[in-house]
Amino acid sequence: MPSVRRDLRVLVVILLAIIGAGVATADRPPPQRSRERDRGREVVVTGTLEAATGQPMVHLRISDRERVLTAKPGALQELLGDDAIMRSLPAYLDTGASGYVISSETAARFGIARDEDSVYHEVGLHGEVPMGVSRPYALAVAGVAGDPAHAAGEFRELRGKASLLLNQSKSAPAVALVAGTVDVVGMAAIRELVVEIDPGGMGGAGGAIRGGAGDPLAALEQLIELMKPPIVRLHARGKRTKRGDIVIPLEMIDYNRKRSPANRGRRPTVASNPTIPAVTTTHQGKTHRGAWLLDTGAVVSIISVGQARALGLLDADGRPTREPDFRLPLGGVAGGIEQDPGFVIERLEIAAQGRTRLVFRDAHVVVRDVSVTLDDERTVTLDGILGLNLLLPSATGLATGMPTAVSPPPFSRLWIDGPRRRLVLERR
Repeated sequence: MPSVRRDLRVLVVILLAIIGAGVATADRPPPQRSRERDRGREVVVTGTLEAATGQPMVHLRISDRERVLTAKPGALQELLGDDAIMRSLPAYLDTGASGYVISSETAARFGIARDEDSVYHEVGLHGEVPMGVSRPYALAVAGVAGDPAHAAGEFRELRGKASLLLNQSKSAPAVALVAGTVDVVGMAAIRELVVEIDPGGMGGAGGAIRGGAGDPLAALEQLIELMKPPIVRLHARGKRTKRGDIVIPLEMIDYNRKRSPANRGRRPTVASNPTIPAVTTTHQGKTHRGAWLLDTGAVVSIISVGQARALGLLDADGRPTREPDFRLPLGGVAGGIEQDPGFVIERLEIAAQGRTRLVFRDAHVVVRDVSVTLDDERTVTLDGILGLNLLLPSATGLATGMPTAVSPPPFSRLWIDGPRRRLVLERR
């Protein structure tokens, strides 16, 4: 499945815009602190907001035989005074991506060689995107703690060699300024690992954001603190999590269109993507049940147009039946930015092991169809995408400038257990 995260990353551009304009004082109180409580077999989470404040990252080391590929620091690193030679690259850890996606800028800096006869088409929010395919390389990954520009902990070698997807599109200048290059490590690596995500230091103070109007430096400092990524630790497949946590089984589905007639040459290294098979949404007496993609690259959660109709949020023509609760601009490398409507739905329920039901109350979701054409020519539209706003600290007010409120993490720790195909949530 193509990375929805790459298409949603444009959200950070909104935050950039308020740097030059100053920050208005928040005029609304912070949301109720996210919490969980047992009600028999039901665990309830409240207080999650529109979009996650940060995303998990790792470092990717690429080797050609015994030689590790290196690069000079990028423009942003040089501006910050970091002139050390890079022996690995920071990348977003993305369950919504099937393989490895390397930006054209990163490929040029590290000297990643393209197989000139190969083209592979990925499908995103704006249709098919032709990408190059690299020669096979040996890969290793390491976690990140604190500064995402540097790896933390030991590198774990991945099995075999992998061919990377090379994104030939240039990053938009505003996105490049805020996010730098956008590189992705997806399920081809995650399926071999137990990923521990610790959100403890994310999201600033977890309350209202109050910057000094007209003080761009203070606004920038708040943004840096707000968008701090979680700590990521990588474990071997034998790592076990604690008993008593919420365990959500995952079904692996292959969304890759490997036999597309538009592809040619070498195939990239890809894997299936994790789907939560039983997600039920309820709003004003109407209910919808379906399977949702688990996407650690999506800062927002998404429901399909069909699901929004079933819940009474859209009419038969796809128009909102009432004024949306919020709007967020979503865009991507293959298309423009669109303002998608967002709604707060009363209840989102996930079936977990042990007859446990994980319930999110007042869950914020964006309405957008995300579709992919499979090898058998069937077009599949995802029922929904479970994004990071329901798993990590989240913020509201992003579409109008500096967030007006931030909610703390609903869980003290997340585990993505690739070999056992499960998501484990450690309760606060």
